[in-house]
Amino acid sequence: MTATECRYAQIEKGCLGLVYGLPRLLAETDHKPLVSIVKKNLSDMSPRLQRLMMKLLSYDFELIYTPGKQIVFTDALSRAVPLHGAQDVGSIQSEVEVHVDTIKESLPVTDRKSRQIADETARDEILQRVMSKLQDEWPKGGMSAVLKHPSRTECC
Repeated sequence: MTATECRYAQIEKGCLGLVYGLPRLLAETDHKPLVSIVKKNLSDMSPRLQRLMMKLLSYDFELIYTPGKQIVFTDALSRAVPLHGAQDVGSIQSEVEVHVDTIKESLPVTDRKSRQIADETARDEILQRVMSKLQDEWPKGGMSAVLKHPSRTECC
Protein backbone atom coordinates (compact mmCIF):
# COMPACT_ATOMS: atom_id res chain seq x y z
CA MET A 1 0.00 0.00 0.00
CA THR A 2 1.11 3.57 -0.51
CA ALA A 3 1.89 5.72 2.52
CA THR A 4 -1.46 7.45 2.02
CA GLU A 5 -3.31 4.14 1.74
CA CYS A 6 -1.67 2.99 5.00
CA ARG A 7 -3.46 5.86 6.75
CA TYR A 8 -6.89 4.89 5.37
CA ALA A 9 -9.55 3.92 7.89
CA GLN A 10 -10.04 0.16 8.18
CA ILE A 11 -13.27 0.30 6.19
CA GLU A 12 -11.46 2.15 3.36
CA LYS A 13 -8.66 -0.46 3.44
CA GLY A 14 -11.30 -3.13 3.07
CA CYS A 15 -12.72 -1.35 0.04
CA LEU A 16 -9.20 -0.86 -1.35
CA GLY A 17 -8.70 -4.61 -1.03
CA LEU A 18 -11.74 -5.06 -3.25
CA VAL A 19 -10.28 -2.69 -5.83
CA TYR A 20 -7.13 -4.83 -6.08
CA GLY A 21 -8.85 -8.19 -5.66
CA LEU A 22 -11.57 -7.88 -8.26
CA PRO A 23 -12.75 -8.91 -10.82
CA ARG A 24 -14.13 -11.86 -8.89
CA LEU A 25 -17.72 -12.98 -8.70
CA LEU A 26 -17.84 -13.27 -4.93
CA ALA A 27 -15.86 -11.37 -2.32
CA GLU A 28 -15.89 -12.03 1.41
CA THR A 29 -15.18 -9.51 4.12
CA ASP A 30 -15.05 -9.69 7.87
CA HIS A 31 -15.95 -6.00 8.03
CA LYS A 32 -19.75 -6.07 8.23
CA PRO A 33 -20.34 -2.29 7.73
CA LEU A 34 -18.50 -2.47 4.39
CA VAL A 35 -21.22 -4.75 3.00
CA SER A 36 -23.89 -2.11 3.56
CA ILE A 37 -21.64 0.73 2.39
CA VAL A 38 -20.99 -0.82 -1.04
CA LYS A 39 -24.76 -1.02 -1.54
CA LYS A 40 -25.21 2.75 -1.01
CA ASN A 41 -25.42 5.38 -3.74
CA LEU A 42 -22.12 7.04 -4.59
CA SER A 43 -23.50 10.40 -3.51
CA ASP A 44 -23.96 9.05 0.03
CA MET A 45 -20.28 8.09 0.40
CA SER A 46 -17.19 10.02 1.37
CA PRO A 47 -15.08 11.26 -1.58
CA ARG A 48 -12.39 8.61 -1.01
CA LEU A 49 -14.93 5.79 -0.91
CA GLN A 50 -16.57 7.29 -4.02
CA ARG A 51 -13.26 7.08 -5.90
CA LEU A 52 -12.68 3.50 -4.77
CA MET A 53 -16.24 2.45 -5.60
CA MET A 54 -16.03 4.04 -9.06
CA LYS A 55 -13.16 1.66 -9.78
CA LEU A 56 -15.48 -1.20 -8.83
CA LEU A 57 -18.42 -0.05 -10.99
CA SER A 58 -17.14 -1.95 -14.03
CA TYR A 59 -17.22 -5.25 -12.10
CA ASP A 60 -20.20 -7.44 -11.37
CA PHE A 61 -19.53 -8.75 -7.87
CA GLU A 62 -21.26 -9.67 -4.68
CA LEU A 63 -19.78 -8.76 -1.32
CA ILE A 64 -20.78 -10.98 1.57
CA TYR A 65 -20.01 -10.82 5.26
CA THR A 66 -18.21 -13.80 6.77
CA PRO A 67 -16.87 -13.77 10.33
CA GLY A 68 -13.08 -13.49 10.39
CA LYS A 69 -12.66 -16.92 11.99
CA GLN A 70 -14.29 -18.49 8.95
CA ILE A 71 -12.20 -16.69 6.32
CA VAL A 72 -9.09 -18.66 5.44
CA PHE A 73 -7.03 -15.68 4.30
CA THR A 74 -8.37 -12.89 6.51
CA ASP A 75 -7.21 -9.45 5.37
CA ALA A 76 -5.09 -10.90 2.56
CA LEU A 77 -6.50 -8.54 -0.04
CA SER A 78 -6.40 -5.40 2.09
CA ARG A 79 -2.77 -6.05 3.05
CA ALA A 80 -1.39 -7.67 -0.11
CA VAL A 81 1.47 -6.02 -1.95
CA PRO A 82 0.85 -5.92 -5.72
CA LEU A 83 3.63 -7.08 -8.00
CA HIS A 84 3.56 -3.93 -10.11
CA GLY A 85 4.83 -0.48 -9.15
CA ALA A 86 2.97 2.80 -8.97
CA GLN A 87 0.36 3.70 -11.57
CA ASP A 88 1.45 5.66 -14.59
CA VAL A 89 0.37 9.28 -15.00
CA GLY A 90 -2.01 8.48 -17.89
CA SER A 91 -3.90 5.96 -15.82
CA ILE A 92 -4.22 8.38 -12.92
CA GLN A 93 -5.38 11.15 -15.27
CA SER A 94 -8.09 8.96 -16.80
CA GLU A 95 -9.29 7.95 -13.31
CA VAL A 96 -9.50 11.62 -12.32
CA GLU A 97 -11.47 12.44 -15.48
CA VAL A 98 -13.93 9.61 -14.78
CA HIS A 99 -14.31 10.85 -11.20
CA VAL A 100 -14.96 14.43 -12.33
CA ASP A 101 -17.49 13.27 -14.93
CA THR A 102 -19.31 11.18 -12.33
CA ILE A 103 -19.46 14.12 -9.94
CA LYS A 104 -20.72 16.43 -12.71
CA GLU A 105 -23.48 13.97 -13.61
CA SER A 106 -24.62 13.61 -10.00
CA LEU A 107 -24.74 17.35 -9.23
CA PRO A 108 -28.17 18.97 -9.25
CA VAL A 109 -27.07 21.68 -11.70
CA THR A 110 -29.09 22.63 -14.76
CA ASP A 111 -27.41 23.22 -18.13
CA ARG A 112 -28.16 26.92 -17.76
CA LYS A 113 -26.50 27.07 -14.34
CA SER A 114 -23.54 25.06 -15.65
CA ARG A 115 -23.04 27.58 -18.49
CA GLN A 116 -23.29 30.43 -15.98
CA ILE A 117 -20.59 28.83 -13.83
CA ALA A 118 -18.38 28.38 -16.90
CA ASP A 119 -18.91 32.02 -17.93
CA GLU A 120 -18.16 33.33 -14.44
CA THR A 121 -15.07 31.14 -14.26
CA ALA A 122 -13.88 32.57 -17.59
CA ARG A 123 -14.27 36.10 -16.17
CA ASP A 124 -12.54 35.37 -12.86
CA GLU A 125 -8.93 36.64 -13.02
CA ILE A 126 -7.61 34.41 -10.26
CA LEU A 127 -9.09 31.23 -11.71
CA GLN A 128 -7.73 32.15 -15.14
CA ARG A 129 -4.23 32.57 -13.66
CA VAL A 130 -4.51 29.21 -11.90
CA MET A 131 -5.65 27.51 -15.12
CA SER A 132 -2.81 29.16 -17.04
CA LYS A 133 -0.21 27.99 -14.52
CA LEU A 134 -1.59 24.44 -14.63
CA GLN A 135 -1.65 24.33 -18.43
CA ASP A 136 1.64 26.14 -19.13
CA GLU A 137 3.91 25.55 -16.16
CA TRP A 138 2.99 22.11 -14.83
CA PRO A 139 5.96 19.74 -15.18
CA LYS A 140 6.15 18.63 -18.81
CA GLY A 141 8.72 15.84 -18.44
CA GLY A 142 6.73 13.82 -15.97
CA MET A 143 6.24 14.37 -12.29
CA SER A 144 9.03 14.54 -9.78
CA ALA A 145 9.50 11.63 -7.41
CA VAL A 146 7.85 13.68 -4.65
CA LEU A 147 4.60 13.90 -6.63
CA LYS A 148 4.53 10.25 -7.70
CA HIS A 149 3.02 7.58 -5.53
CA PRO A 150 5.70 5.46 -3.85
CA SER A 151 5.64 1.77 -4.56
CA ARG A 152 3.62 -0.27 -2.13
CA THR A 153 6.71 -1.99 -0.76
CA GLU A 154 7.96 1.33 0.67
CA CYS A 155 4.96 1.53 2.96
CA CYS A 156 4.36 0.25 6.48
